[in-house]
Amino acid sequence: MISKLLTLFYELKKYPVGVTLFLSLCLSFQQILLHPVLNNDAYIYLHIAAVAPHEGLLGVLAHYGWYSYGVFIAYLDAVLPGSTIFAGHCLNTVLYLLLSYQFLCLNKNMGQTSTHLWIAALLFLSLPLVNNLRYFFIRDIGYWAFALWSINLLLQYRQYNSSPNIFCWLLSVILAVSFRLEGILLLILPLILYERTNRKPFLRFYGILLGVTLILLGLLQLFEIDLLALIRFAWRYYLPGFIDIWKVTNLVTLPENLSIVLFNLVQGLSAPLTAILLVLAFKKKLFWQSYWASVLALALFLNLLILLVFQEIMHFQTERYAGFAVILLLALLANAMNNLKEEIHIFWQLGFGILLMLLLLDSMVSFGPGKMNRVNAVHWLKSELSLGTTLITNDFYIAYSSGMVDDYVNTEIDPIGALNKFEQAHPQLIKNDEEIWVALVYGKEVDPNSLNMQGRGLNLVKSFQLNGEDQVFIFFKAERPNP
Repeated sequence: MISKLLTLFYELKKYPVGVTLFLSLCLSFQQILLHPVLNNDAYIYLHIAAVAPHEGLLGVLAHYGWYSYGVFIAYLDAVLPGSTIFAGHCLNTVLYLLLSYQFLCLNKNMGQTSTHLWIAALLFLSLPLVNNLRYFFIRDIGYWAFALWSINLLLQYRQYNSSPNIFCWLLSVILAVSFRLEGILLLILPLILYERTNRKPFLRFYGILLGVTLILLGLLQLFEIDLLALIRFAWRYYLPGFIDIWKVTNLVTLPENLSIVLFNLVQGLSAPLTAILLVLAFKKKLFWQSYWASVLALALFLNLLILLVFQEIMHFQTERYAGFAVILLLALLANAMNNLKEEIHIFWQLGFGILLMLLLLDSMVSFGPGKMNRVNAVHWLKSELSLGTTLITNDFYIAYSSGMVDDYVNTEIDPIGALNKFEQAHPQLIKNDEEIWVALVYGKEVDPNSLNMQGRGLNLVKSFQLNGEDQVFIFFKAERPNP
């Protein structure tokens, strides 16, 4: 039995890409099955997927912002069986497979050994930042995947001067921009090709790029896509933010905002891996190679610049926003670990393996409050009430999954705010004592008797209070015995 397992292990060692894609698929399935409640932003994309077939791309852009990700979900939903959520998970899973593959391709461009790919695969598959988002509906994954693809194609062109790479590179940039508008900065990366002694690759790249761009403009006209409308929208979407930067930016706030960006970068990479990377950088062990170093350095600089600008405008960030920079730094770490593998004592190699296992476990185990109370509450509401029932809630999942809230995309997450918002929008229903149900989510320590809902005419009917989770209280406004 042991000999067969060893034989299988040595056979699998020959296929780092195939094994990585399979494990990435397994991790996506695991996260999706364990998290039936999506992130709040997901319901914006689900709403866009519902209205996109009627309003079209320009209509979505005009009303909801640069959310073509929701349009992609709509296209996939049109051809796949099942729900819109299923279509979204399918799209995300494919994007994660592409991201995994492109990350390995980047490391292959940096080093040709199988060991290098395995180190890169282990780092990528164990990174909590990547794994914790596998059930999220967010645009970032598509942007990371296609931006990484564009870097790989540029590296291949720089190494082999292959013309087809230019066509694919432009396609990858267009797709990256379709997910996040800041992907347009990828157009700056080919400037790295310029060399005084040999301008031919640079001129050839931009010459072919210009020709392909003209062809694409012709195709846009053929399919009646208004490119000028897209450009005008993009201009309106970002220009106010850049104007605000000139108003609020000063040398006093710049260090603070830069520290926030760097903190999120460390948090995204994880403190242990950041420490290892800094030690290797201090000892000059990152082994920068000329043909890829300048491309990665420029890509890192542009991404950090985007993060800094975003922080200056919004004054808010999470480690997810630093995701693309984290992935590039992870590739540098994999390259350094591969080049140092002969110098690292077996004890430290074992310690590094344990660290990766702990990071993977951190990805798979959630330490925050659970959300099964929400799931149970939705099951109860759907079994007890009809679809035409008036329901007030402060939770996106309950609003969407119950099917009783039409305007679920504008859910107010503050409980009292949700009640006030409904009362202001529908005073006639309140005045006429219409039958109204209320499902409110509160923290796990809240006592329902302290909420003083009877002053609003709300009687507690049902509560879901599993230990360690946010609680869900269901109230009813009208004279009715408890079921």
